[in-house]
Amino acid sequence: MIAAPPTTAPIVMPASGTYRYTIFSSASTAPIGHTTVVVTIDDRGASTNEAFVAPTATARTTSSYDARLRLRAYTGANVGMPPLSIRVEGHDAVMKLGSTEQHIAIAHPACAVVADSLMSAMVMLPAVVNASQATDCTFVVPNAGRAVDAAIVAASPAPPSSALGGHDRALVVRIAQTTETIWYDPHTLVPDDLEAGAVHVRLEARSAATAPPVLATPAPLHSRYPSREVRFTSADGSSIAGTISYPLRGRAPFPAVLLIGGSGSNDRNEQVGSLHPFFDLSQQLNARGFAVLRYDKRFAGRSHSALAPALVTRTSYLDDVRAALATLRGDPRVNPAKIALVGHSEGGELALGAALGGAPVSALVLLAPLPMPYLAILDDQRKRGMMSSAMLAQLEHANAHFLASWNGIDPRAEIARVRQPILIVHGGRDENVTDAELAPLVAAARRARRRITLVTFEHDDHLFTHGTQPFDERVSSAVSAWLRSMWSR
Repeated sequence: MIAAPPTTAPIVMPASGTYRYTIFSSASTAPIGHTTVVVTIDDRGASTNEAFVAPTATARTTSSYDARLRLRAYTGANVGMPPLSIRVEGHDAVMKLGSTEQHIAIAHPACAVVADSLMSAMVMLPAVVNASQATDCTFVVPNAGRAVDAAIVAASPAPPSSALGGHDRALVVRIAQTTETIWYDPHTLVPDDLEAGAVHVRLEARSAATAPPVLATPAPLHSRYPSREVRFTSADGSSIAGTISYPLRGRAPFPAVLLIGGSGSNDRNEQVGSLHPFFDLSQQLNARGFAVLRYDKRFAGRSHSALAPALVTRTSYLDDVRAALATLRGDPRVNPAKIALVGHSEGGELALGAALGGAPVSALVLLAPLPMPYLAILDDQRKRGMMSSAMLAQLEHANAHFLASWNGIDPRAEIARVRQPILIVHGGRDENVTDAELAPLVAAARRARRRITLVTFEHDDHLFTHGTQPFDERVSSAVSAWLRSMWSR
C-alpha cells in the first residue's frame, strides 16, 4: 500500500521524464510491444504523452491532470481509428468518438484514470492514489464507453526480480475478483514493474523529458481498380460508409463478395498499423474477377452509429451486414446469384448468423473465425497469456451489454445448420484462434455433413501476414479458386 500523506502535505507529483517500457507475455519470451511515456509537470498539474508500438498496432494517447492530480482530459489516436477525446468535469466524463458523444458517470473523480490497455494510466496511478488517499478508483474504459470501479487493497506481495534495487513499493489494484500489482519507485512515484496475470511490463530506461517517438502515418491507399463510395442505412438508423470495387477486365455482372470485419472499430481496410488486410484482399479479388464491398464498422472511418458504444449489440452488427448485402445486391454490375460473405474473426460468426437469418448468399468464407462462444474464447486467450485475469474481468464488466447479446451463440452449433458451402481459412501461427480452438468448429460441420473445406497456411498469423509482410496472396487465391469451383457446379 502507499502510505497516505498528511492532509496538510502538498500534492507530490510524479517525476518528470521519459519512461520506456517493454511488454511481455507468459506465452513467449520475446517482447510483444514497447511503449514510451513522457511525464510532464508544470504549474497547472501533470500530463502524459504515450506512444505504443507493437508488430501489428500503434497508438498515441495524451492525458492531463490538474494540480490535485484529478483527471481532466484524454485524447487517443490509433492508426486507422476515429479520433477519441474525453473531458472530465466532476462526476461526469464526456466522451467523443468520431461523431458520437456520450456521458460516462465517474464514481470517484478524486482517483480516476483512463484504462485504454496501454501504460500511461498505470504510470500515473501511484501518484494519483497518493494524492487522493483513495481506497477506490474509477477506470474509464473508452472502447466500451463505460467506467468500472477498482479497489486499492492492502497487500504485501513478494517483489518481482526486476524491482530496481529492492526498494520499490507495491500498489495492488483489484478489479472484480482479480488483481494487478504495480511496483513503483517511492521517490519518483513512477512504476518500475507491472504484473497483470500473464502480462508483465518492465521499465527499461528513463531519461530527461523528451517527446516520444513519432508514429508513422501510413501512406494513402490507392486502388488499382475501379471503385465507388457507397453509404447505406442500418436498421437502427446508423449510417455506414463503404467502397465497392470492380475488376478491370471481364463483363458485368460480376461474382461478388462482402467483407465483414473482426472485433473492434475496424475501418473498411481493417487497418492495423501499416497493415491493411481487407484492402489487400479486395485488390487481389478484383484482380481475379470479383466485385468487393468492404465497409467501415460503426465508430470507424466515415461511418456513424445511431447508438452509443455501450448500447451496440451483436444484432446491431448483423443489421449492418444485412444492409451492406442489400447494397451489394442492388448494384447492377453484381450478379446477385453469386455473392459470398467473407467474414474475418468475429465477422466469421456474423457471416454464419446472417446466413442462418436468411441472407441471400450462396457461399460463406470464414477467415480465422470465432470458433466458440465469445466468453469461452476470451477465457482461452487469458489461459494462453494474451491477457491477465484482471484485464479479462475489466473487459467483461465494461462490455457486459455487448457480451450479453452473444449469450447462447455458439458457432459450433450454428455451422452445423448452415446450408451454404463453407470455406475456412486459418493461419498456423494465429495466436487469437489456435488450431486446437478451431478443430471443434470444423468437426461440428463435418459431423453434420456440411460442405466444408479447410485451408491452413502454416506461417500466417491472425491477419494472414508474416510479421509486417503484406496480406498473404495465397489466401485470396484459395478463396477465388474455391468460389469458382462452387459456382461452376
